[in-house]
Amino acid sequence: MGLKLTRGSDYAIRAMIHIASLPDGRPAMRRDIARMQKIPLDFVAKILPSLVRAGLLKSSRGTGGGFRKELRHAEMRMGQRRAAA
Repeated sequence: MGLKLTRGSDYAIRAMIHIASLPDGRPAMRRDIARMQKIPLDFVAKILPSLVRAGLLKSSRGTGGGFRKELRHAEMRMGQRRAAA
């Protein structure tokens, strides 16, 4: 018996892993997350605002904008990621 995740939780964790793998300060774009993680773009557009509201990501608009991690790796807990999804 293993841990079962919803599709949304799986996608949220994969998006967080992608963003966490980027150098500090480098923004992640929705289309890049979708392409690299093989997540439908519409789903990425839906889950990223939830992760921002949960305090796991911050977003910015305009040139140089995108999504960045809000918490350091050591501060992120799996429960926070799952709750956001």
